[in-house]
Amino acid sequence: MSFHLAAYLGVTPTPPAMQPVFLLPVTDMYLPSTPTGFLMPSPMKIVAAWAASRDTGEASPAGLASATINAPSLLRVAYPNIRPLSHHDGESTDPNVMNMVDHPLLLPASENVAILASVGAGAPGPGSEPIAALLWFCDELIPVPPGEIFTLRFAVSGAPATTPLIWSPVGTVVFDQSLPPGVYAVVGFEHWSTNAAAARLVFPGMHMRPGTLSMGHGTFFPSDQRTDRLFYEGGIGVYGSFSSYAPPSFEVFGGGGDTAHEGYLSVIRTGDIGGHPHQGAPTSGPPHVASR
Repeated sequence: MSFHLAAYLGVTPTPPAMQPVFLLPVTDMYLPSTPTGFLMPSPMKIVAAWAASRDTGEASPAGLASATINAPSLLRVAYPNIRPLSHHDGESTDPNVMNMVDHPLLLPASENVAILASVGAGAPGPGSEPIAALLWFCDELIPVPPGEIFTLRFAVSGAPATTPLIWSPVGTVVFDQSLPPGVYAVVGFEHWSTNAAAARLVFPGMHMRPGTLSMGHGTFFPSDQRTDRLFYEGGIGVYGSFSSYAPPSFEVFGGGGDTAHEGYLSVIRTGDIGGHPHQGAPTSGPPHVASR
């Protein structure tokens, strides 16, 4: 098994400014959706969360004020708030991912998981600023296997422009260097492009699409900033495995229009070609085409 990255999207609500709104689930090839959230195909856990609005700033009330994870079973205590919120003001350097790997939120099968967001009193007019949230779901994280970790770079230029506000496929990862034949486990993923908020890997034969928080060059974060350490130091386990002759492809979610991408995969060679221990179909069943 692995983990799966899902996205939610909304805009600044109508007055009163603090009136909370449900963010819309972004169409997903694995998780079925409802008008307010995603349905869990099997018992799942939330291991990380992130939320931001474009103009959020630490000293400004105009950005995202709160974002809560809403699911019926979570009312056994209270709806958890995503903390800290990220600062997408073009100057902040901390991605502010909420790391829950050690204490995940447990969700039963068929649970609807939604995000309820509110903005500060000084927020701009209705619909003028995007609000985005990301949740990392898993059934069981795969521990990082023993072995040396190698970081591989890939870059894409002249790709078809990504489409805004959906998961937009870019293409197959092509590394700067050729890999010796073998099977490789991905234990870290970093991605940069101008308008990206997140990126996911698509492994052959695996339905879940694990991903990372992207660093947009100057639009969201400074161009020399790295994503949260959770995603490149093995803190979230194995993303998936691939054979040297069939690397994963990737897709991007964000503002759209990107034609150039840069990324890094941290990998461990786990054996010779012929076995793919992490690429079997998940127990949650076949992929679902989400509906709005």
